[in-house]
Amino acid sequence: MRTQRSLLTFSAGTLSQLVIPLAGLVATPLILRWLGAERFGAYRVTLDWLGYLLLLELGFQNSLLSLLARAAGSSQSATLESTVAMGVKTYLRIALAMGIAGTLLVLFIPRLVPVSTQHVADLQIGCFIGLLTVIFVPLYPFRSLLMALQKGYLVESSLFLQQILILALAVFFVWGGWGIKGQMFALLIGQIPSYIFFVWYAIRSYPGILGNRVTVDQADLVKNLWKLNWPNFVFVAYGRITLCADNIVIALVLNPAAIAPFFLTQRLVQLAATHIQGIGNASWAGITEIHFQEQHDLFNRRVVELTKLVVICGVAICMPICAYNHHFIRLWVGSHHFAGEWLTFLAVANAIFQSIFSLWGWCFTGTGTMGHLAPTLIVGGVLNLGLSILFTFWLGMIGPLLGTFLTVWVVLCVLLTKIMERVFGVRSQELLKAIFVPLGWGFAAGAGAWLFAHSHSPGGWLGLAGEMGAIGCLFGVFAWFFCLNELERQLWTGRVRQLLWPAGQ
Repeated sequence: MRTQRSLLTFSAGTLSQLVIPLAGLVATPLILRWLGAERFGAYRVTLDWLGYLLLLELGFQNSLLSLLARAAGSSQSATLESTVAMGVKTYLRIALAMGIAGTLLVLFIPRLVPVSTQHVADLQIGCFIGLLTVIFVPLYPFRSLLMALQKGYLVESSLFLQQILILALAVFFVWGGWGIKGQMFALLIGQIPSYIFFVWYAIRSYPGILGNRVTVDQADLVKNLWKLNWPNFVFVAYGRITLCADNIVIALVLNPAAIAPFFLTQRLVQLAATHIQGIGNASWAGITEIHFQEQHDLFNRRVVELTKLVVICGVAICMPICAYNHHFIRLWVGSHHFAGEWLTFLAVANAIFQSIFSLWGWCFTGTGTMGHLAPTLIVGGVLNLGLSILFTFWLGMIGPLLGTFLTVWVVLCVLLTKIMERVFGVRSQELLKAIFVPLGWGFAAGAGAWLFAHSHSPGGWLGLAGEMGAIGCLFGVFAWFFCLNELERQLWTGRVRQLLWPAGQ
């Protein structure tokens, strides 16, 4: 059942990652054309600044997920209800703090995102509309509940429809001349249906969430929650620095207009990374349940197995992107928006390594052991930010990605493997083997694919998609026979068969 739910969640995420990029292929050039490079870049950077408001939750969401997963794993309905109810109350206070901090951000956003005089009002109004999304913050526990119950496929499906709605509204508003404020308004309206569904499903399944049947002492829950909070805050802060600081550094060191090629060149890689990270997002609740049931050997085998799966999928998806990205950008928005081969390579490498880091991070988040990881993340966050700023002054646009690459390499391969072995007993040699065997084959295959892609020009979109798909599938077939052993092939064959033809049907 755990495997089936994980595969359903991953399948829902896969559908999302197939359809939304196709919609984005159509929407992004229109938005870029009607907004212009400066306002497009300013909008992306403003989103990143608003994203930093989430640090005010102090890692609360990951702590809440850990407690919910623990209660779900032991089938404690009353504890689930009490935890969600307590979460809503806490998030109301967090939303208030975000609103106050966000008001200051609205006032200072023209200094943080320097734009031309004629765009200042549009930028500030847009920032204010984006700030209004804090009204959804108290509803976060309802989405977390579905994830802890291994209903991630419902969350993925809802978020898929949400993204489609946001894209459609974004194009409509930019066509109507609403500028940055129209993009933020689309973001605000597009989230409403998803949160209505999360609340409805949670209340229908657990009416006690409303407070009518809460029987568990919440004082103990609050104590456990805040005990987990500071290490989870460090984890969230590290993620924000790694993912959101790049655009801000580019805008401040270079200019907002430089965000357009920087963002667009990475766009296909970022979409692929979201898909690859879906493996960890889909499976974390299941492996956490195994941990709480004290099946430690099974837990360790699953972590190694999923690590290898993440790398294989990452190479199969990202290697063709690395080879053909210049063709993709040329067909999509024009060659003048392509930021270079080195930026593409670093983006691909970061996507694969960060997907591994995301999977391992879920192990600590779901089991409430993030405290073991926090000191390493503090060092990594400071190192990443410092190197990104230094390299951007020195090397220009590739600076933030080079800083992230060096940091993730040190944190992931040198430090985190040792921590995984100390905390969970997963042998670091097994983890490194699961990473570098498929990665080595992928690098060799990628070199050949890059040379082939630069020897000719694919015939339009169909030719591009056909060549990229063929290369990715060929590596997948190769990895099936040369990166997986016989037992792993049997296990995955059985899991897919069980998903397609459940027992008794």
